[in-house]
Amino acid sequence: MKRTGEKILSWIGNVINILMVVVVGFLAIGLSAIGGDFEQQMMTELENDPAFTGEEAQMAADMFGMMGSTFVGLTWFALIVMIIGTVLGIIGAIKITKNAKTAGILLLVAGGGMLLLTVGTTLIQSVLLIIAGIMCLARKPQVTVNDEPNPDPQP
Repeated sequence: MKRTGEKILSWIGNVINILMVVVVGFLAIGLSAIGGDFEQQMMTELENDPAFTGEEAQMAADMFGMMGSTFVGLTWFALIVMIIGTVLGIIGAIKITKNAKTAGILLLVAGGGMLLLTVGTTLIQSVLLIIAGIMCLARKPQVTVNDEPNPDPQP
């Protein structure tokens, strides 16, 4: 069975996912690099602002620092989830012609896992992989009918 639709959907989803891994990777590296500098610059600006006292400035800087480090951690988590999803998606796309059931399960796990663990930020590629996985599991191979006459006809 050809399974062209499943192949196309899975490879489009994988290519989009690879592009997003590159973008999120640069974002994670950049955020990690500027994290400490941003917090220090924020503290300096808040100390120079006459509207804030020293304690308020420190509290605001700590809050921004905590939010920044949380965002950096979530970005790294999303990157790891997307890399694992990409690997599973590529393996599933390669296995489509050999073993459609295994490929379908891999594609569903990759798409569903990314969709849930990244809280919907990988919506497009996840939906493509999920649709390809469902198609792999739902489509049955065509049954060929043997047109040879029966050697033992029954009366």
